[in-house]
Amino acid sequence: MLGCISLIQIASQIKYKYCYDKFDIKASYNTVNVFEKFEVTQYLWNNKVKGYINQDEYAKRDTTNKDIEDDIDWIKDKVISETCHLSHNQFIKENKPTLDRIDNSIGHTKQNCQLSYQICITVKADKDNDISKLKIQLMNYAIHEHLPMIINNESVYNMLKECMQGGLSNEYHQCNLKGIAPINKLRYNHVTKTITSYDTQHLITHNLDLDFNFLYPSVFSGIFTKNNPNTNHRIFQAGGLTSYFQCISNNSKQKARDAIMSDDRYTDKRQLFSVKIKGHIDEKHINSHLKLAPI
Repeated sequence: MLGCISLIQIASQIKYKYCYDKFDIKASYNTVNVFEKFEVTQYLWNNKVKGYINQDEYAKRDTTNKDIEDDIDWIKDKVISETCHLSHNQFIKENKPTLDRIDNSIGHTKQNCQLSYQICITVKADKDNDISKLKIQLMNYAIHEHLPMIINNESVYNMLKECMQGGLSNEYHQCNLKGIAPINKLRYNHVTKTITSYDTQHLITHNLDLDFNFLYPSVFSGIFTKNNPNTNHRIFQAGGLTSYFQCISNNSKQKARDAIMSDDRYTDKRQLFSVKIKGHIDEKHINSHLKLAPI
């Protein structure tokens, strides 16, 4: 009861209650847009079986019953017909299958194994099955519903941090009055290495996007507005990181093109992306590119 006295804590609980109101632990929350079926090859299965046998021998489990060793048809049918028993999602190239033992005291056999994602096995480890399933499903639900998540990739965090404005960083305040306030611009001085704000001779004739929830970036998401078409007419806070790569090869460059030119870019299935391009602008041309002031 003491933890619910604070109004801030109560507001936080109400917020998360609304976020997870439709959560169903038995539902399937597909978090990958491209569904390319996973195919089991003989080479892959041989390496998998060797790993399972090494695990059982290291843990001193009975390894005399090796019924999974030479039966590749069994695992192929299992991958096609079944889903991950923890997340209820199908197996694709992005989420490969592995065998999860039902009874940890027994080795890897057909009767003692069920399929699971590799990441789900890592989360579960030797913990309680029901609690692990709840955590995994909550994570999948948060990704599926684009809820804000912690970004634990330092490279991505630093890249996004460079683009953050507002809060404790530099802020730019201006009172815009229709027909009264002049249009303000910025000018870079390459001699003094400074940026100067100055008023032009033109007056502001229209004010757009007066909704504070839309203008300020530190919100879950903004209301619909026709003035922001590049992100489906909304402003979004980063939900969670799905991938990060540098364009250092032809394959990675093509992967970047596929993300930028995706058919789902302007649909509800889209994934937002942030791009950092290294370039150089000569000082004498900076004023031609210095268009937007910081928030």
